Amino acid sequence: MLAPNAAWKQTARQIYEKLQLNQISGLVGSAKRIVIVPHDRLWYLPFELLPLAGQPDDTWLASKSITYVPTLGAIDVAYGIPKVSRDTAGVIGKVFSNDSKKNKEVAKSVLDAVPNSSGIYLTEQVTVPNEKWLRLRSDQLWIAAQPTKAPSVWDQSLIAFPKLKQSSLGNWLETPLASPTSVVAAGLTSSVKGPAIGNGNDLFLPACAMLMTGSRSVVLSRWPVGGRSAGILLRRYLEERESSASSTAWRRATLALWPEDFLIADEPALLPAGDASDAIVTGSHPVLWASYMHLGDQLVPPAVQPAAQP
Repeated sequence: MLAPNAAWKQTARQIYEKLQLNQISGLVGSAKRIVIVPHDRLWYLPFELLPLAGQPDDTWLASKSITYVPTLGAIDVAYGIPKVSRDTAGVIGKVFSNDSKKNKEVAKSVLDAVPNSSGIYLTEQVTVPNEKWLRLRSDQLWIAAQPTKAPSVWDQSLIAFPKLKQSSLGNWLETPLASPTSVVAAGLTSSVKGPAIGNGNDLFLPACAMLMTGSRSVVLSRWPVGGRSAGILLRRYLEERESSASSTAWRRATLALWPEDFLIADEPALLPAGDASDAIVTGSHPVLWASYMHLGDQLVPPAVQPAAQP
């Protein structure tokens, strides 16, 4: 699936049949939003690109809002109405481009999309997040950098928050119920990129930790995508979040990416592509969007009705 020329639709149909999802095809077809509770290696499966029964050319994400939760006990997170977001902070590494100037240009376009936002530019990977960084945000945090030692540091001993290491992404979650309401970790990588696929804990455990410490809407990447497409997707998501539930915002931002053209040379997830590096690929290529999983949900608070006149 990760190859630029992969016949991913055929692969998606084969996975659909292997999982025997025809048994619930009616439920999936009639649902407006799908809440997925993965198990074990199913954490690595991008359910977003699975086909709809009777419509094999349409993916789940094409017509449904999709969100994940790590356990059935956390399913209420997908329906909560939290406080209104006030401020947004971005932690920016070289995710969008290895060229520093181009990387800052893309990052700035994301920051400019959201009012009251600020960014921290890194010259290397995230190494010293600490409690001071928590004060830089009120509700939203997006991380365009690859955290060091993640996800390998996420093991059972690190679920006890006071024991979290300063060199891990988990340090942001050290204070219970104090983590950002909305988090995007666009640089996270899992064992799906390695020689051997793990048991799902490298995604399951950080998902649990974030939701346990107060986050209600989290976007994680199964593999880091980066490049120009990632910058556009993140900017649109943050814009859509102003007026839509987070799962709906993520779906809209992703679908808007599909018809756009991107140069393969500007997309790290598609490299090395050899002689094809100067070729154009559309945003519908699953490598550019199927990496991301949306956890929980953050609904837009209902509008306050004016008081009735006497």
